[in-house]
Amino acid sequence: AGVRDEALFSALGRAVRRVDPRAFSPLSVSHLLHALATLHVRDGALVRALERTAMLLPPQEASTQSVANIAWAAAVFDVRDLRFLRWLWRVLDKAVWEMSPIHLRQVHQFILTCEQGPHRWHMGGGAAVRAGDCLHAFRAMSEKEVTSSRLQRDVVAVLRGLGEEVVEEWVHPRTGYSLDILLPRSSTVIEVDGPFHYAAGSRTPLGSTVMKHRHIRNLG
Repeated sequence: AGVRDEALFSALGRAVRRVDPRAFSPLSVSHLLHALATLHVRDGALVRALERTAMLLPPQEASTQSVANIAWAAAVFDVRDLRFLRWLWRVLDKAVWEMSPIHLRQVHQFILTCEQGPHRWHMGGGAAVRAGDCLHAFRAMSEKEVTSSRLQRDVVAVLRGLGEEVVEEWVHPRTGYSLDILLPRSSTVIEVDGPFHYAAGSRTPLGSTVMKHRHIRNLG
């Protein structure tokens, strides 16, 4: 997990494009998209091929996990393909009612991406109705999984030494993200990204980190 092998993903891309789309199951497509998104492998041709494959799959065969994984990957990659987004909203319309909190958290990040994107008017159905539940599930995770690295504590100590008012692990009310450091006086947010925010042995940020930064940045 967290290991990014460019040669492996390149070979995977070639293999996927040679396989009949009907040979894939919803779960296999969702796992592939989730893996690419986790490591933020921006192979546009491969992602588009998997999106097209997903749209050919019978919606009734897709589990809640598969749908949530696909939605999360679409959020990470900030997918703008309107045809794919319409398909995904239709699938979510039914699947979201049976989702557990862990899947609702993934859907929240997809909803947030759509809200910040150009196709907000296409949001609707069950996922839009359950948007509040998705946010609640995501906030609960953020509040539960609060961690503070030694590097973050050092940064906080320096800021306080400079006379700054500091709020640690502030949970943003609209996005539900836990932000490392908030400086209330200047409305400045500081994220202290340690090694766990990057693919192993690299300086390439993971998809979740890239998406979080984008979501927060888009709020201004």
